[in-house]
Amino acid sequence: HDIRDLKQLGETVVRLVSRALRTSAAHLLLMAESGEFTVLASTDPEPPDITLRSTSLLARWLESHPYQLRGSELATIPLLQSLPERESAALKATRPDLIVPLISKNNALIGLLILAESISGLPYSTGDERLVQTVASRVAVELENARLYALERSMRRQLQKQDEQKTEFLHSVAHELKTPLTAIVSSSEMLHDAEAISPELRERLVNNINRSAWLMDKRVGELLDLAKIQIGTLQLHLERRDISQLVDEVTGQLQSLFTNKRQRLTVNIAVPLPEVTLDSERIEQVLVNLLSNANKFSPPEGEIVLHVSASQEQLFVSVADSAPTIPEEDRVRLFEAYFRGGDDSERQRVPGLGLGLAISRRIVEKHHGRIWVENRPEGGN
Repeated sequence: HDIRDLKQLGETVVRLVSRALRTSAAHLLLMAESGEFTVLASTDPEPPDITLRSTSLLARWLESHPYQLRGSELATIPLLQSLPERESAALKATRPDLIVPLISKNNALIGLLILAESISGLPYSTGDERLVQTVASRVAVELENARLYALERSMRRQLQKQDEQKTEFLHSVAHELKTPLTAIVSSSEMLHDAEAISPELRERLVNNINRSAWLMDKRVGELLDLAKIQIGTLQLHLERRDISQLVDEVTGQLQSLFTNKRQRLTVNIAVPLPEVTLDSERIEQVLVNLLSNANKFSPPEGEIVLHVSASQEQLFVSVADSAPTIPEEDRVRLFEAYFRGGDDSERQRVPGLGLGLAISRRIVEKHHGRIWVENRPEGGN
């Protein structure tokens, strides 16, 4: 056997046990990373859909009584008579005649071997039970080793992925901060020679410094917000607020972005809207992020629609844009920190650290809300 392939090891176990005892079916359940016992291997062409929690009555019984359990005993042992209906029905689907616990060297239940009745229809003999108990004792050690190996390999892949993300992230941070810093330095150097430049150029240079400094402040703010989220110190300052006023403030603040790209921003606010309890600054941050994204990814002369309505004590805010449809593989990762979809050329064209939507999601969730993205049939998101 080879413990590097947990699935293959499990399939070998059920196949050999089934052949040796001439069972009509054999199923192997193993503790997964989720802490639940799931089917690792089965001799059935269509394995049964069964999941047992580690806190299940059956799991607790087998851990405290580490010996074989007859299927008929499920109906006679008082504790097991209280199995939840869903769990009991799932067990019955395996046609259990013999349930064998797999106990690790640390006396922990790591899996179950469920045998259906024998092909002959006769009960399993004492010799059969001794054989399967011997096999189970040995198999438990090997399966535990294989499970730990698979877990270690999975963690190693995750660490490698995180290391790659960290390197990419540091490169993005350096780029995002260096670009506005270069503009600030070059503009301030030109301002030193004040007598040689015109008032118009001086104004452009000052605006360039202000805009670049604002961009750097925004990027640093995103990093600080993410750090607060990760260590659990992001706090909300709640107040009763008219959301329509907040929408007016945000759209007025961003109007120049849409004007520069000749985009049409339409705001639809259903009235009357109830006052809601929220953190004005944080919800403004979410709205700015959504509208800025719509502006950046929608083409010139595109249309962006902001719609606000209320229903059954819930506030619904949607932003529809005319950006290209987001591929499914990108859409499912859109709210991950540092994730930026598209190809390299698009990521170069559109600046950012990939933090805005991740932060927005956490802010919305702290308001007991939900945020998601959909592709519209007519195009856009």
